[in-house]
Amino acid sequence: ICPTEFSKFVIDVFSHDLNKQLFEKFPIEPCLSILQVLSGVDTHYCNFSKRKCPNFICLYPDTTMSICDSLPYSDFLISGIQDRQKPLQKVQGLIEACSNCTIKDFCRGGCIGIRYLFRQSPELQEEYCKSKKMLYDYFSQIVREVN
Repeated sequence: ICPTEFSKFVIDVFSHDLNKQLFEKFPIEPCLSILQVLSGVDTHYCNFSKRKCPNFICLYPDTTMSICDSLPYSDFLISGIQDRQKPLQKVQGLIEACSNCTIKDFCRGGCIGIRYLFRQSPELQEEYCKSKKMLYDYFSQIVREVN
């Protein structure tokens, strides 16, 4: 599944939930976080949060640690919790690439793990951004209609 297919799926699921009013009983991610960000509420779901990978620590059975399990394990091992900022140097360029984006306050760079995996493919990078813009356009309209 490519990023835009996933965004279409998210939009279809939320449209269904909205029509059936199921969202009040069963909030679904990333829909909940998208709506929170567009409403000015900070979210804990890392894709749309200001807080990124070093705020998540993965502990493995062999006692090794890494930041965020969406990043390749071997590239992002850390020696301890105090060391969790160091691996971000590897992805700093990905974060900075969003500085001039029109939806940076919404997307906040998206999932750094996915963007790291897409870093060698300009086509996938572009599609990932396009998928976030699709979500922004759809959910922004929903928020405008409610307000």
